[in-house]
Amino acid sequence: MASDFVMIPFSRELYADIVRLSDGQLDPADLAHSTVMTWMEVLSFDEGAWGEGGDRWEEAAKKYAPHLLDERQRRLEEIVSHSRAKNKPLEWGIVSVPTGSEIRMSYKRNSHYAVVQNGRITDADGDFSPNEWAAKVTGGARNAWRDLWFKLPLSDSWVSAETLRQRARDQQRTGG
Repeated sequence: MASDFVMIPFSRELYADIVRLSDGQLDPADLAHSTVMTWMEVLSFDEGAWGEGGDRWEEAAKKYAPHLLDERQRRLEEIVSHSRAKNKPLEWGIVSVPTGSEIRMSYKRNSHYAVVQNGRITDADGDFSPNEWAAKVTGGARNAWRDLWFKLPLSDSWVSAETLRQRARDQQRTGG
């Protein structure tokens, strides 16, 4: 008589202990099945676990746990979305300042510093637009184009916001 099942040997003692310890609530066969499904779920994000044949996981998931394919796709999209948000540049008018750029503003002989993160200017007090940060530093309205200086990632020099704006204008005119 052919069967669609494979028998997984449990020792009689282990089988009895599973039933006894769960007060008859766990079926050892269901427990084995659940354990395999949990294993597949864990592997859904471990690209190296299936060696070069990562498509083998997808093949098995399609057959036995299709919900994992949807969950995996949702998580991957979430990771990509979070990564994009984290690396979002500061968009200020026609100027785009990359994440990781340093910002400096001098006021009353003191230099104040911040950094571009998540599309905003970030310092110890929070996240700000350029105008908000300039106003925070001075306690009043300021012309951020005139007062802010940026050091872009991989650069050793500071450049004024006004210079960045002029460069952006020049690029627009030349189509560069």
